[in-house]
Amino acid sequence: LRRKPQQEARDFSRVRFTRKQIIAAVAGALLVAGFSGCGSKAPQTVTLALSSNESTGFTWEAVQTNPIFTIQSEYVTDDTGGEVLDGVGGTDTFVLIPKEKGDTTVTFTYARPWEGGEVGSILTYELKVDSDLQIEVISMKGEIPGEGGSIPEISEVIIE
Repeated sequence: LRRKPQQEARDFSRVRFTRKQIIAAVAGALLVAGFSGCGSKAPQTVTLALSSNESTGFTWEAVQTNPIFTIQSEYVTDDTGGEVLDGVGGTDTFVLIPKEKGDTTVTFTYARPWEGGEVGSILTYELKVDSDLQIEVISMKGEIPGEGGSIPEISEVIIE
């Protein structure tokens, strides 16, 4: 059995780098760090699917106390198997996309604003967004005004 001779420790105390070499090394390290994301996470979004029936005149409206989200919404009528039916309900889907760090309360109101402000349901979500645009649900509550404290079904929050 032959052993390799041990290598002598090298003395790097006399190695000198030029300013150009240092800048190139730092730039390379920053480039690698940028591609690896430095441990940051992809921004999250919140998706809420709320039952709705636009044919009744009721629609969902979302209002934020602190506008830290861009809110996108889409109404889709329930599948009727190809039949055209009056009065068919559907789903309003809201996607909340964080723009910045902060806290906000998002209130979803199901109402007939054109009929004197009749309100069907109110859903309230307290949300927190951190500096990596990660979202935390602080609280959720629902109410039906004038119904003695009845609580509507609170939509499941999907965070992706």
